[in-house]
Amino acid sequence: MAVALRCGLVLWIGWLCLRSVRMENVLPLLLFSSAFLPMLSGQFGQPTILGFTVFAAGLTLAARNEERLGTPAELKSPPRANLIRSRSAYAERLHNVNSRSNQTNGSVDR
Repeated sequence: MAVALRCGLVLWIGWLCLRSVRMENVLPLLLFSSAFLPMLSGQFGQPTILGFTVFAAGLTLAARNEERLGTPAELKSPPRANLIRSRSAYAERLHNVNSRSNQTNGSVDR
């Protein structure tokens, strides 16, 4: 019974990781690759292996974060570009060669 439960848990988390890869999120699969063997055949009597397995499986499930990712169609659409309207006041004075104003730039004017 315990072996079937472990195999089912490994298959379920592996399936979730493969679904995340389809949404271009590879981190859960990388974490799962280091955690599936202890989940499948780890000696859970030793606290170190049990702690690593629980921690790695939790990180794997947390890295999925599908609520933030959205659908695959939304991920493939290009992001909106932030258009820059104009230069800052300092950059305008710095790059404006035609007009010489009374403004000084310290040691650069010397």
